[in-house]
Amino acid sequence: MSAASLHLSERQQQLLHLLSQGKSNKEIAFELNITEGSVKQQLFSLYRKLGVTSRTKAMIRGAELMGGTPPSGASSVSDGADRSYLWKLVTAVAIHPLNDPSKHPTAIAAFDRSLGQLRAYVERIVTLLDGYLLIAPGGGLLACFGTPLSHLDDPARALFLARLVAQRHKRHDTAELEIGIGVATAAEVVPDSASPPIHAESFKLAQRLASGCQDGEIIATEICCRLAGPLYPYLPGPGRAASAISTRLLPVEQDIDPTKLAKRNPLPFIAEVIDRFRQKRQSDWISIESWPPSAGVRLMDAVAVHLEAAQLPVIRLRLPTAKNTVELTGNTAAQLEALTHRSANDNSPLPETSSGHSPLSIMKALGMRGPHAIFVYGVNSLARLMEILELHGIHEISNLPLLIVGMHIHEDANAYVAARLLGHSPIAASNSRVFKLSLGTEPIAPNELDADLMTLIDILSAPARQLVRQIAESGGIAYERAGTHARELLSSGLFIDQAGIITCRDDETQNTLFAHLVRDFRPA
Repeated sequence: MSAASLHLSERQQQLLHLLSQGKSNKEIAFELNITEGSVKQQLFSLYRKLGVTSRTKAMIRGAELMGGTPPSGASSVSDGADRSYLWKLVTAVAIHPLNDPSKHPTAIAAFDRSLGQLRAYVERIVTLLDGYLLIAPGGGLLACFGTPLSHLDDPARALFLARLVAQRHKRHDTAELEIGIGVATAAEVVPDSASPPIHAESFKLAQRLASGCQDGEIIATEICCRLAGPLYPYLPGPGRAASAISTRLLPVEQDIDPTKLAKRNPLPFIAEVIDRFRQKRQSDWISIESWPPSAGVRLMDAVAVHLEAAQLPVIRLRLPTAKNTVELTGNTAAQLEALTHRSANDNSPLPETSSGHSPLSIMKALGMRGPHAIFVYGVNSLARLMEILELHGIHEISNLPLLIVGMHIHEDANAYVAARLLGHSPIAASNSRVFKLSLGTEPIAPNELDADLMTLIDILSAPARQLVRQIAESGGIAYERAGTHARELLSSGLFIDQAGIITCRDDETQNTLFAHLVRDFRPA
């Protein structure tokens, strides 16, 4: 009997093939460009047609039906991904148990209970930050940022997770469970759109760092701290042996002086923004425009530091690489809910569950509480937040003291970074003022890897990513050949339309795409 004889639809054959690869619901949703809720519904229908009741039985049944070969309808989804490799900047967080429970049943049960509670907490935070969680051998946890999905601020997301875990561990003070936390960033060659390789150098290094910690400590590689920006100060590890890898011991609690950081990077517009924000009872919007996108991240961090130095509450949202408004809205609401809970008392734990409020209702509640600055990190994050709020939502918060700062990819091919002051309405951009800035080229990623381009590529659909490879190899393709994905490619910020030919926005982008997507990374 075959899949065809069971009358499986093309989508069901795709699901069957992805299940046989061991992919999670989140990975399947990404591959098929649908929500996780849709995946669950379609899997339920598939299970019923296969006559099974679990994921494992469906995988076994699928292997029998496919006879070791993928169904015909699935090739267009994953064949390209299975045969291609690329460079990515990967940051791994290892949470390693340092103690072994005694052989007494009560001690073992207490250890397992504490580890299970920690695992549930970490899984929730990693999901909010759009990372990937793996169970390491020995019961430890490995969180990955940068693959299979990249973000402009992956090292910052990783260090934020590490600090949350360390703070939670310090509060709970569980004697039955001691943990070390290691964080490492490295340039890796990974399969395209596949599960993170647990053997990657960043994973191994993070685990080594975690195993060398004292209970509750965080040790991070220096390159990770540099890429994470100015908000993660680091101290030399006292009494530690010299290592070929430069590492730092991070304080568990945030103990930086934002006033000193602000003086290092004065901004010409920031005093006006702060004064206006304090005096006017209405919203204010700032668009951070840049190319490359990582320059915008650094400017976002600089603006946030100035606001913190002025003792204004700052909330940082880190948007997921979402494919639809529903998923994006849910993640944004959950982050807002968690982070506003902390803003009232920074030592309090993040809530374990979400109450299901909308982003708009939470932002309105924040504004009623008093002035708040909301920073939204991610590619074209300002437009994505506006999409969530819609016109009526933007109007509803216009008379509340909320400062909203988001990102936008600059369309010109030249290097550029600027802050555009939009006033209380991001729609009426004609009244905006632009402050063009220069932030330099530091920090530099390992192997000069441009993580910006990987982030922009990950946002594209699977067929569009295959077209990116063709453009990287040939230099361009005809607009007609790109078909329905032409507009998607042009809106990514990577490409331009030159007389009906889609080409890279500049030679540097072309060279980087060729080096990191094509050259030397195609297995035989």
